[in-house]
Amino acid sequence: MQSNLLFVLICLLLPPTHSALKLNSLPAMPTRQRNTKADSASAESLKSASKLRGGGGPPHASLGGPPLASLVGSTKRFVAVNILGAAVSLATGSHVHIDLLGTGAFAYASQAKSSTFNAISKASGLCVGLWSIKLASFLFGRALIMKHDARLDDTLGKIDGVVGFWSVSTLWGIFCLMPHSLGAINPAKKVSYLPVISKIGLSMFAFGFAIETMADYQKIVFKSANKGGFANTGLWAISQHPNYFGNLLVWSGITLMNVPNLINPGRSFLQRYWRLGTAVLSPIFLLGLFYGQATGNILDSVSLADAKYGHLKDYQTYKETVPLIFPKFM
Repeated sequence: MQSNLLFVLICLLLPPTHSALKLNSLPAMPTRQRNTKADSASAESLKSASKLRGGGGPPHASLGGPPLASLVGSTKRFVAVNILGAAVSLATGSHVHIDLLGTGAFAYASQAKSSTFNAISKASGLCVGLWSIKLASFLFGRALIMKHDARLDDTLGKIDGVVGFWSVSTLWGIFCLMPHSLGAINPAKKVSYLPVISKIGLSMFAFGFAIETMADYQKIVFKSANKGGFANTGLWAISQHPNYFGNLLVWSGITLMNVPNLINPGRSFLQRYWRLGTAVLSPIFLLGLFYGQATGNILDSVSLADAKYGHLKDYQTYKETVPLIFPKFM
């Protein structure tokens, strides 16, 4: 229906005398042949108009990009899953389901239907699903052992806190997934291979995935061998939150991977780059979220750690000398 409306709109904008002169200048011919010629002339005029308004490709692509079906679909899925999470929190007061639903929702939302998936968006969806399933499984397994997260006591102990927490979780999902959900719907780029920039993004994703996984594994091993100690070995010796650093690389890589799909056909700068500019908000949002958590401005993690390890001189030295997120390699 949208393409029909655009056809009518473009036809109305074309000079009416142009096609009339063409038809009047044609020699006499049978009605059927005349109609065929007229249709051909109309098609050529429409094709020229489409090029003038933003280059080749489908008419709706030239007007600034296709409908945001994938973004709307993924948003609906995030909202549904997080409403379920909030309902469980209000009904049971449990903490066990939080990461299973909050992080696991990415795998579900990344598969929101799009009729124009190409090689880039397929690879991006697989990366999101792999990361989501891995991290949700790890955090859910940890939650089954711990049963309770003291950092969330104050937040989830009140109704408005529950609503606020799951609202932030919803926004986190929507913002983080934007590079994929906005890049999954560009019919002008039906590529069957990964461009160089997408391969670089895939490599960045793999590196970040490995760092995040290794950091989580090292912390488990350390905690098992050092009851009551704080992790300061391996990756934790060069960053207080190497898992956050790995996560930032994961989503920066997914953003870079989708760059070819995020650039629209069109003449104006805004028309071409609005989706790319919006998608970049994903790693920026994550960086702000992680710094808020690492500094204790979002969760009460810092004061809890200080109460637990503050009497240790090594802990005080660790806090003063080791960067919060970005590793110190030298």
